[in-house]
Amino acid sequence: MNISNIFAIPQYPIPNTQYPIPNTMRRQSTFSTLLVFAVLTVAGFALVPLLSIRFLPSVQAPSLTVRYTWPDASPDAIEQQATSLLEGAFSLVQGVESIYSVSGNGRGSIRLGLDKHSPRDYLRFEVAGKIRQLYPRLPKGVSYPQVRLDDPEADEAERPLLTWSLSGDGTPAQLQAYASDILLPQLALVPGIQSIRIAGGNREELAIIYDASTCRALGLTPDDLLTALRQNYRTQALGSVRTSSSPGTGANNDVLPVRLSGGRSNKDGLEDIAVGKVGSRIIRLGDVAKVQRQQQKPRGHYRINGQASLRLLVQEEAGVNTIKTASEVKKKMASLAASLPPSYRIRLDEDTTEHLTTELYKIRQRSIWSLGILLVFVLLAYRDWRHLVIILASLTANLGLAAIFYYFLKIELHLYALAAITVSFGIIIDNTVVMAHHLQRQGNLRVFAALLASTLTTLAALVAIWFLPEQWQLNLKEFARVLAINLGVSLLIAVWLVPALMNGFGLLAKPSVARSLPEKKDPPNRWHTIYKNLLLFLLRFRKTFILLVILLFGTPLFLLPNKVEGWDFYNKTLGSDWYLEQAKPIVNKLLGGTLRLFVWYVWERSSFRQPEETVLYVHAAMPPGATLQQMNDVIKRMENYLAQYPREIKKYVCNVASGEHASVRITFNKGHHLAFPHRLKSRLIAFSLNLGGVKWNIYGVGQGFSNDGGSSPPRFRIKMRGYNKDELRTQAERFAAKLTAHPRIREVDTEANINWWDKDRYAYEMHLNRRAMAITGIPAHRLHTVLHDFDRAQWPDLYLPPDALPARLISSEVAHNDLWKLQHIAQNADSLIVFFPAISQLEKRKVASSVHKENQQYIRMVAFEYTGSYRFGSRYLDEKMEEMRLEMPPGYSIEDTRSSYQNKNKRQYKLLLLIIGLIFFICALMFESLP
Repeated sequence: MNISNIFAIPQYPIPNTQYPIPNTMRRQSTFSTLLVFAVLTVAGFALVPLLSIRFLPSVQAPSLTVRYTWPDASPDAIEQQATSLLEGAFSLVQGVESIYSVSGNGRGSIRLGLDKHSPRDYLRFEVAGKIRQLYPRLPKGVSYPQVRLDDPEADEAERPLLTWSLSGDGTPAQLQAYASDILLPQLALVPGIQSIRIAGGNREELAIIYDASTCRALGLTPDDLLTALRQNYRTQALGSVRTSSSPGTGANNDVLPVRLSGGRSNKDGLEDIAVGKVGSRIIRLGDVAKVQRQQQKPRGHYRINGQASLRLLVQEEAGVNTIKTASEVKKKMASLAASLPPSYRIRLDEDTTEHLTTELYKIRQRSIWSLGILLVFVLLAYRDWRHLVIILASLTANLGLAAIFYYFLKIELHLYALAAITVSFGIIIDNTVVMAHHLQRQGNLRVFAALLASTLTTLAALVAIWFLPEQWQLNLKEFARVLAINLGVSLLIAVWLVPALMNGFGLLAKPSVARSLPEKKDPPNRWHTIYKNLLLFLLRFRKTFILLVILLFGTPLFLLPNKVEGWDFYNKTLGSDWYLEQAKPIVNKLLGGTLRLFVWYVWERSSFRQPEETVLYVHAAMPPGATLQQMNDVIKRMENYLAQYPREIKKYVCNVASGEHASVRITFNKGHHLAFPHRLKSRLIAFSLNLGGVKWNIYGVGQGFSNDGGSSPPRFRIKMRGYNKDELRTQAERFAAKLTAHPRIREVDTEANINWWDKDRYAYEMHLNRRAMAITGIPAHRLHTVLHDFDRAQWPDLYLPPDALPARLISSEVAHNDLWKLQHIAQNADSLIVFFPAISQLEKRKVASSVHKENQQYIRMVAFEYTGSYRFGSRYLDEKMEEMRLEMPPGYSIEDTRSSYQNKNKRQYKLLLLIIGLIFFICALMFESLP
């Protein structure tokens, strides 16, 4: 039997209908159509392993983030000596639209807003080139700035893909050297890896502790010691020598350079370095200092389940298949673990793809169940296995063809996108069923117009996503694109594949036969009678029914304001005391309908949370000035308490970032993630109350807990901008003077924190007496040297060859230096004696916890509390702001943060009108009638 005869389309006459089956469908064999769709389907499923699969959407904001650190440096020092230089260079890069910088305590970051049409990789390369040029000019101790193509807010919360722990009998410095020299270069070769960070290990350093009193007696300064060390290890060119050729060889003379090589970095050699000369005696470093190896002070602590070891944090690139990348990294690490030293051990502590794999399994199971239920209904409705095969084949082809579009359009599949695939199943099957039913009854494609219109109305609702705030679009954009692709492909399947399948199974009706046969009418049943009577009843009282529907939905009368300034008629009627107290509550309930319930109650206690595993978060905060060791001791007590629940707790990850901030992230084993997290939160709250001096925030399940007894933020916050920091401070103080003239405003904070999580900081400000300095003959730069040596910085002073060993010059008196000594004991500055109380005055004052700049304009926040009505306070603030705008010099501005906040958080109810309008016009085109 010839296969082509089985699948051949029967040659029957087709009447002159509006949408007949195309001529190509009659001429081309069904077998060819099925073969083309089969090939495309197989090709689509072959591309599935190459698709980008993530747990949550990756942030692709058009911005660059540059981060750097300067340990123990103040925000002002970082801004003046590092941030300003980098900002000036970045502003010259074409394609950078905006610059926003934050200089905090010991750290700084610059966010570069990029032009959406500029190539980001090229801009990143150009910014990196600017950094290479400027880095030698940055102060000593500033880390090399790191450039990331990312959104800074999302980057702060970004978790590593995989976390490995390396432990062994070696010192932390040896473990870090092994990880950086052996493991990192091999893991970096795995495709899809963006960065690998090492946490927990400390390098060794050389501490040169000099006797300050001996150096002063010999006339030596710390700069003399550093100069001698640099000279000893400097490689200098001495010239060149010409080598003579051997007789009879005919070779030319060679010119070879001659260099003087520096010394080697060993302890004995350092102590023999000559640092000065007194008379005929040569002073060596060992005479005035002790040299010892020690580990650098930790910058933070990172522990998993209380075990402190070196951590390897593997971060994947945006847009890669995280499951596939994690699998490749695990294979590579398994091969590296086989060649570890005998006493070294490496363990996988955290794998973020585990939860993703579990969620994908749940989605697969739920999709199979939902698809099975739909197919069962189809089988019950048609009672024919051929219809079931047609729907399954159409659905399979739809997914395969959609995968091709996913790949070439670079669609990122995450939980929201996978949810779109599940949602689209019903619409895809609906299009297939409608087309198959129409082909079986009528034998033409006239129903395609209706399918197209219904699909377009569904897609019209997705248009609103592109008008939402950018942060919402990041989560929903892929959902809309996947849904649009699936529905678009379903139309192609309905118009090409479904007719071929129907013809192949012999279900395609001939239009001439369909028209000649009388329509078979089913006998009426009880449900048809009830439905008919209901329609007749509603048509009889249509006006009453429409009114009831409007009242059920609700009218927005409850949104009317109580008072409208300047409208006396409104204030005497809808704004009168009788209406507001007696009539309005009743009118709102009668005419508000479900709209009132939605507006008033749907947002109550509502919050948005990403789909993730059950996690309990514990955040600890200590006052400014707390040390890293103090915070670490507190967190260790919390770890010891959590260690008594090994059966319920899967993992608790502790991150002690500084002496002021620390966090604990607790995850739970399967079977203990429902009720136990609530019980543990209650126990942790009771335990934390016994640890005084620490502000705790415990949240993740149930109602959050916080023992922060601070006052609520002021109701009025004003943002001021200017190019000169000192002048901006003067303008802020002038504005504060205007505000405090009102008796209901007691105090104005001109150094308010811009971010709510920033803590108040205080610093000592030294006011110099220029007249006293001139009398004593002390220059200003000499004071800077004295203060620098009084409290030696923690960063290395130089790096010694051949392995760049950090070396730090430390005074033997640093440990005993404090504020009292600075104010009561004279300090030596070479041959000068400096007594600070005679030439300066120290004042403790509140300073900004961080310096914010936008497009190189300083930002200053002014906050105050108005004792009284918020409306009168707003009116008074508006008046003073108008006065201030007229008096401020050019380049300075003042802005009320209330208006910008309200505009950003205004609900997008207008988008509903847009969606309704699009659906209306689509239906009007479909029916060719506006009514």
